[in-house]
Amino acid sequence: MTSPVYASLHSDFEAARSLFTSGQYEEAAQLFARVLDEPLEPTAPDFKKRREILEAARPVYAACLVALGRSSEADRVILEQLRDDPFYEPAPGQFAQPVMFRYIAVREEHLTELDALKQRVLRTRQESLLKEERQRELDEGRLAKLEELAGTETVVEARSRLVATVPFGIGQLQNGSSGLGAFFAASEVVGVAATIASAFVAHDFASVDCREHTDVDCVELERRFDTARAVNWASFAVTGALIVAGVAEAHVSFVPATTTRKRRAIPPRVTLEPAVVFAEEGALVGVTARFF
Repeated sequence: MTSPVYASLHSDFEAARSLFTSGQYEEAAQLFARVLDEPLEPTAPDFKKRREILEAARPVYAACLVALGRSSEADRVILEQLRDDPFYEPAPGQFAQPVMFRYIAVREEHLTELDALKQRVLRTRQESLLKEERQRELDEGRLAKLEELAGTETVVEARSRLVATVPFGIGQLQNGSSGLGAFFAASEVVGVAATIASAFVAHDFASVDCREHTDVDCVELERRFDTARAVNWASFAVTGALIVAGVAEAHVSFVPATTTRKRRAIPPRVTLEPAVVFAEEGALVGVTARFF
């Protein structure tokens, strides 16, 4: 919403410029002076627009003063303009030659001061650009971090003490020790197989009756039976020790839960979608973009 102060200022500026164009320099100068006398408050909501009017009014006011032969007043207005903007140059053909000469004369008279102001403006602009660049880098880094977090899914895998008690390397596999799990699984399976096989062999030897089979050497049969039984006991003992050791190791190395991260797809920063707009003359087909 336009403020009453800005509306009045804009109206006076347009009227003064119209008077200047029509050659009514005295009336235009009076109206421009009133425009430039308007106080400019940086905290005002329309500060930027009012400043633009004042910056546009000052050169034309100086041209009015030159046309009226009031060169010293014009020089003060021009100097004020150049102090606000040391890079200001009237557009070619904007004013008559006498006005352009006054700008040249004022610039040469205050050359040292205006050059210092130019250097200050350049430093300020450079600092502003560096600040914007740093802010842009921070924003890009923050956005990249957010995208990294959004594209990573945290998976928590709970582990069970009951599973850790299961033999044959199951506890080790749960803990992530696949090599150790394979060792316990293979050795325990071999131990169980040896225990069962030796038990069957010993049973076969024990089931032979020397009194019914006269061709059997009872002494040799008994020796073989004792060997098979010893192997059975040894296999059973080693297998039991391996099972106990495997379960114990699984419980010692037990971790209640593991946390892993995995990548997941995230939408692009720009999403293109088809769009159709219907009008009286027909329909328009296009593409809309959404930025994230």
